[in-house]
Amino acid sequence: MTKRKRKALKKAFEENEDCSDVFLPKKADFNYWFAFINSVMFDNCLDKPKQVEIRRLHGRLGEAECNLETGVTCIRLKNRFYAVTKGRPASSKQMFINTLAHEMVHLLEVQLCGRMTHGKFFKNWKKVFERVGINL
Repeated sequence: MTKRKRKALKKAFEENEDCSDVFLPKKADFNYWFAFINSVMFDNCLDKPKQVEIRRLHGRLGEAECNLETGVTCIRLKNRFYAVTKGRPASSKQMFINTLAHEMVHLLEVQLCGRMTHGKFFKNWKKVFERVGINL
């Protein structure tokens, strides 16, 4: 990733910083951040998922799903994100962005490799994202 792209991401995070304890994402938030991350991190090579759901999820912040037979992809995100103060602190909005980026890497892996794991492909992207302040 170029320095210019890294700077653009960091600037976008600073401009969109949210200090509230709770972030309630809307479809417009998904559309904005998906397009932005896809452009800056993946050079627009990631196909937008066919379905996007923002709803109550139990035990997870998000999930990606892909039916390899039909090619239908889906990203589901929790409808409520909270700030994290322990470990790696993150605002509620940063938690949303981290989760979205995480699920986007899964979709990219399916698109390029035909599988979805937390293996080598995912870990390599995790290092790239950490350089711009996104914790997958």
